[in-house]
Amino acid sequence: MYTPTPESDAAVPATKLIPTIRQGQPPIAPRRRPDGGYTVEYDKRRFGPDEINEIMHALGIPPARPISAVYSDATAAAQVLADAEIAAHPGCAVVEAPVWGDGILTIREPRWCTRPHVAQDGVGEHPQDVYHSTEERFATVSRANGDREDLISAWLSESPFLKDPADRSPCASVCFASGDCEEYDEAGLDRLAHELRAAAAMIDGIRAQLHEMLAGPR
Repeated sequence: MYTPTPESDAAVPATKLIPTIRQGQPPIAPRRRPDGGYTVEYDKRRFGPDEINEIMHALGIPPARPISAVYSDATAAAQVLADAEIAAHPGCAVVEAPVWGDGILTIREPRWCTRPHVAQDGVGEHPQDVYHSTEERFATVSRANGDREDLISAWLSESPFLKDPADRSPCASVCFASGDCEEYDEAGLDRLAHELRAAAAMIDGIRAQLHEMLAGPR
C-alpha cells in the first residue's frame, strides 16, 4: 500500500522510472487486488514513498485512501453494531475499548465478561476484533507422584463486531493437553461432557478391579 500525496505533480517518473527500466531492473510491481485497490512492491533503495506516489499517479493508478480514513471507517461500522447492541439492552454496563488509529469503540460490557478492554503496548485492537471472554477454567489431574497437570481448559467468548454475522454468536473454546484449542457449540460441549464422564467411569472401573485383585487371594 502507498500513502496518497494529492499535491503530486508527477515530476519524478521521468527522471527516476525510465533510467531504471533501461537498466533492466524491475523498479516497481503494482498488483491489483480483488477489492479494486493496489498493492505495490518497490525497491526502497531506489525510491521513497513520496516518489512511489508520484509514479503511481503518472501511471494512472488512483492513490490509496489514507490509513487514518480506513481506521475511521472500520471504527464507525463497528460502532453502528455496538450502538444497536446497547439499545437492545437498556441499562447495560458500557465500556470504552481502544482500537486502531487511536480510536475508541463504546461497547456493551456483558456481566460475564472478565476480559479488560485495554491497549496492548499502546495499540488497540482492530474494531472488528474487539471481543468479550470469561476467565479460562482448568481441569487438572494428578500424576502418580502427586504432581498436578492440566488435562483440559475452557472459556466462553463472543465477537459481536466481526464482518460475518454467522461468526458473532457466543461460543466456547476448549484447549487440550496437546495444546490444540478448538471452538465448541452447545451440542459439542454436551458430547464432550458425556465423553469425560465415560472416561471417569472407566477409571472407576479400573480402580474397583484393582481393589478386588488386592483384596482377593494372590
